Parts: sequence; C-alpha cells; structure tokens
Amino acid sequence: MKPRTGDGPMECPKEGRGYVLRIPLETGERFVLELKADEVIALEAVVKAAAKVAAKNSDAEVRSGTRQVPRGSDGPLECVLEGTCFALRIPAEGGGRVGVELGSAEVKDMASVLSASVSGMPKK
Repeated sequence: MKPRTGDGPMECPKEGRGYVLRIPLETGERFVLELKADEVIALEAVVKAAAKVAAKNSDAEVRSGTRQVPRGSDGPLECVLEGTCFALRIPAEGGGRVGVELGSAEVKDMASVLSASVSGMPKK
C-alpha cells in the first residue's frame, strides 16, 4: 500500500492493475491508498464488521469526520471502535501501519464504496 493525497469524495476505483482508495479528511484533502484486489477484499470484510457496530451506535455517540493519524507499530488490518470514533489501521509497505479515524457515517460510506469495488471485480 502506498499513501498519497488529493481532494474529492470517498471512492475506490480500479486504476491500472490495482485499486485506489481515496478517503476525505477533515482538512479538505484526501488520504489515498493504492491497494491490491485481495487487500480491497480484506478491507471490505473489516469495514463491513465495523459498519455493523456503527449501525448499533447512534451518531451522537460516534464522532463524525475523518483525520489521518500517525503511523503506528506493526499489526493487523483492523477497524475498531475506540471511544468516540473508529480507528482504521492498515498495514503499510515497509512496516508499520497507517491510520485514519472515522465516524459512523464514514464507516458506513466506506463499506458501501468497498462493496461496490469488490462486486465489480472479475470472478475467479
């Protein structure tokens, strides 16, 4: 996965041989990751599970807005509710993890964006 920046809506289109996940940030820019097809599928599963948790919590309980957080230590792909937001942590090339804080609405939006990308993938 290679982080980049830009601006615009959340999306995960196929570009070249991979997929590019663009996540809008509170700053008006976007956090951009280049993903392989298997990484999109794994991310979709993790975010869908988080979206189920988000559906059970009111928007008042979970903060809205996204922001990039500093790279953390090595660890698994995860999207977990921590306090008032979801922490999405994605393993990065070269070690460590990149992280983004998401509100309930953003988790639900990401789940549908990733599902659309996965459903458009060629069947094996």
